[in-house]
Amino acid sequence: TRPIMKGVFIRRALLCDTLAPPPPDVMATPIEVAANQTARVSVAAVTSEGRCAGCHTYINGLGFATENFDALGRFRDEELLISPESGEIIESRPVDTSSVPYVTSDDDAIDGPRALQDAMLASGKVEACFARTYFRFTFSRAEDVAKDGCALKDLHETLKRGEPLDAVLRRVALSPAFRERSFGEP
Repeated sequence: TRPIMKGVFIRRALLCDTLAPPPPDVMATPIEVAANQTARVSVAAVTSEGRCAGCHTYINGLGFATENFDALGRFRDEELLISPESGEIIESRPVDTSSVPYVTSDDDAIDGPRALQDAMLASGKVEACFARTYFRFTFSRAEDVAKDGCALKDLHETLKRGEPLDAVLRRVALSPAFRERSFGEP
């Protein structure tokens, strides 16, 4: 179910955190999941030590919390272990969604996607990330904190208040920063 890819996506796209690319000499082959191990056990075995552990501490917890969803997005509470030779189901094991997601630096352990959602929303990072991403899309440029800080803060606060999304989008479209663009001197 690719918990690493899910963790990277959540970290970058939903929390707007920065992750450095892996070092060039780190293995670039997919993690082999042994027939008698869950994907989580295999991923943890490969990424929990050495140079990998630094980044994967912040990646894996996010992905592990979402393991209740299979590769097609269907809910599951058991992981099927499949024989690589015959393709037959060997056994099933309960899905372990407990993790420390490090949404903030002082995160506690959570269990499952609902708890991950709650931790992400409590951090305020989801709203801030949406504000930043929507600003970049709307204005077709990266934000300048000195110049655009007030607009970003206003958008973030509007989202935190729980206003409907259409109201948030309308607020940006009606803002002076959006309606009045300068194109430099002639």
